[in-house]
Amino acid sequence: MRYNEAVRDYNVTVRMFPGNIIASLNGYKVASEYFKAEEKAKIVPEVKF
Repeated sequence: MRYNEAVRDYNVTVRMFPGNIIASLNGYKVASEYFKAEEKAKIVPEVKF
């Protein structure tokens, strides 16, 4: 599973009943940050064989 998908699933669980009750009792909070790659990391390097 990819990181952002895992964060989304976690947030859904923390917000929905009955997960929100369990989460609030244990101090879990909604994750606020998703992973975002820098623009230069999206550039594909040229490879020659």
